[in-house]
Amino acid sequence: MTLEQSLAQLIEICLIHERRMIHGLKRINHLMPMTSEKLEQMSDDDYLCLDGVVGRFEKLQDTLGQKIFSRILKLEEEFEISESFLDRLHKLEKLKVLDSTDAWIELRKLRNELSHEYACMESEELSTSINTFVAACQDLLKIWHDVERYVASIKPSPPASTGRKDSPNSF
Repeated sequence: MTLEQSLAQLIEICLIHERRMIHGLKRINHLMPMTSEKLEQMSDDDYLCLDGVVGRFEKLQDTLGQKIFSRILKLEEEFEISESFLDRLHKLEKLKVLDSTDAWIELRKLRNELSHEYACMESEELSTSINTFVAACQDLLKIWHDVERYVASIKPSPPASTGRKDSPNSF
């Protein structure tokens, strides 16, 4: 499989993560903005949807950070195996793939906080974290769309299908 084919496959995977994340966000939209009271009244289905959104956020961010970013750098002949992930993020920023290295790092921190501390937070802290997380979903989707546009601009042909039925701002 060529680098371009591998990248096209990963783009398709990200489209699935995006679509399912947006679907989950729509399903929990009636709870936003989250409050302690709404948190206490959440159904098991609401928690499943929230968990699904958190999971898709993680998968989208992991696919971008662990797979797509390195392939973009390889295609641009900017990849060095010995460099740190932070150095790669800086290169992606210079290439205008990312608007901000700091924004990526903040999204990563937020994701780690929510996924690791979810069960032990007090309801007020958790509701605030959920509101912050839902807003961060928009930020990650913007990064994803910027990456998708960049890949389309360097590839000779677009991905096989976009599979996108929803826009990121439609939830």
